[in-house]
Amino acid sequence: MFLWLAFQDRLPTGIVLKRRNWKGDGRCVVCKVIETSDHIFFHCPLAKFVWACALEALNWDRLPTSMRDFLEGWLPLGCRDYGVKLMTFGGILWTLWNVRNKMAIEGVFLQVPTDIFFKFDSLIQKWRRLLRASDQATLDRWGQQIKGWMEEFLERVRDRPPAFELL
Repeated sequence: MFLWLAFQDRLPTGIVLKRRNWKGDGRCVVCKVIETSDHIFFHCPLAKFVWACALEALNWDRLPTSMRDFLEGWLPLGCRDYGVKLMTFGGILWTLWNVRNKMAIEGVFLQVPTDIFFKFDSLIQKWRRLLRASDQATLDRWGQQIKGWMEEFLERVRDRPPAFELL
């Protein structure tokens, strides 16, 4: 249902709520631009971080840049790893949506952006059993790749000098 609403641009984003005469701001809580589904899921710095990490960790050749790009080019029906990619895509979107709602509605912000991956991993572990056994194996392999990449990434970040030393 969530993905259908997202594809139909019917999620209650800032711009959709403004069209319904909502009195709120209608801008992204992270970067203060007009909030659309594509912004939340692809263009916000938080989403770009998530997609860039996935691209690097999973050695993908490209990422979706919009809902339209996803439907038309990134995940054509019947492509290799279709089920796993669809579940991964849905999981990333659902995680970004929940993080966005926590920030916009409850005022609860992430301590660090990498926390998104822990939320995503928890979600995917619950959804995993919905896949065929071969797709579960692919998802497990991707999970190990992401975990290894994340460990390396966090180690590099931990070892870097404070920002003021770089200036």
